[in-house]
Amino acid sequence: MSNKRFTLIEVVAALAILATCAAALLGYCAASVRQISAATRKERDFTMLQQAVEYYLLQGDQLNDPPAEVFDYPGFHPRCSAAASAGMDDALNTSATDLVQLDCLTIEIIRDATGEPVEQIKIDRLHHDDEN
Repeated sequence: MSNKRFTLIEVVAALAILATCAAALLGYCAASVRQISAATRKERDFTMLQQAVEYYLLQGDQLNDPPAEVFDYPGFHPRCSAAASAGMDDALNTSATDLVQLDCLTIEIIRDATGEPVEQIKIDRLHHDDEN
């Protein structure tokens, strides 16, 4: 009967290969967890921004902050400002009365803890005159 056993060097080499593979796998798993967490944060930020955009566009010229039941994200609040849209030729705005002016809405999601914007979007919309 033949005596087929592994030598100590073969066992140590196999364990070293196995440990290297396990370390690489754990590194990939950690990177995947970081990417998933970043993607989840980005998706949450875009959801908040989308909800703020919908609210402000439906409000017309009144740019009041949304109530808590509409924008219920603890630690964040939306901010909206309106200005004349950049990039329009001033000669067109003053000479042609038939043209409708554009307003540029800047809508931001602000983190309460730092006061810094998390996401921002600029949207051009028709200027509503109260005279008509």
